[in-house]
Amino acid sequence: MLQTHYINILKSLEMLKEETMVRLMEMQNDEPVERSLPENPLAASKPLVIDGYPVFQFSYAGMLPFNVEHDRDYFSSLQSYYQHVTFQAYNYASIDCQFGKSALLILHYFKDNVRRDLDNGNSKCIIDAIRYTRLIADDSWKELSLFQQGHPDSQNHIQAYLVEEQNLVSFLAYLQEHHNDLKHIPEVSNLDWCFEKSNKKEQAIVEENEVNIFW
Repeated sequence: MLQTHYINILKSLEMLKEETMVRLMEMQNDEPVERSLPENPLAASKPLVIDGYPVFQFSYAGMLPFNVEHDRDYFSSLQSYYQHVTFQAYNYASIDCQFGKSALLILHYFKDNVRRDLDNGNSKCIIDAIRYTRLIADDSWKELSLFQQGHPDSQNHIQAYLVEEQNLVSFLAYLQEHHNDLKHIPEVSNLDWCFEKSNKKEQAIVEENEVNIFW
């Protein structure tokens, strides 16, 4: 009974994250430029060149939620959230190439020493989101291999790296030495400005409606 209660809390949190992302997207579409703001404060993506070969990095704030078996609504909200934040993080249409047979390395950074199994995370949400960017043709075993690692850090975040398989050995060696230099943690604090802007917009609507009562 208690377990079901906590699972329902998890579902509510993921749906809240999805709704927050949708509101951010709507605000960006309505009012593009009042001040400088990263396109997405919850995730970041960027192309890299490591030792002469291309690597694409995806960064996500927070920890990947765990699997909740046989709950399609929960998984659907997770998928939707990661697709939204991934697409908002970069203009993938500007990338005029596609990776061949590739490997995706997902590095999980944890701020505590609580025991966690990496295979219990919803890695599929990140894999699907990256597939939809069209940087890879497909995520079947013929086109994509998956590697996961865990590391301690001061806060929870995820770094994912897409690299062509022919460069995998070289990049693994590079990553072992430089993963702390490469990591990028999205500034979730930027959400404060988004919510402040949203509140001002809602207040303006209320004031306009009050005026319309008389005119």
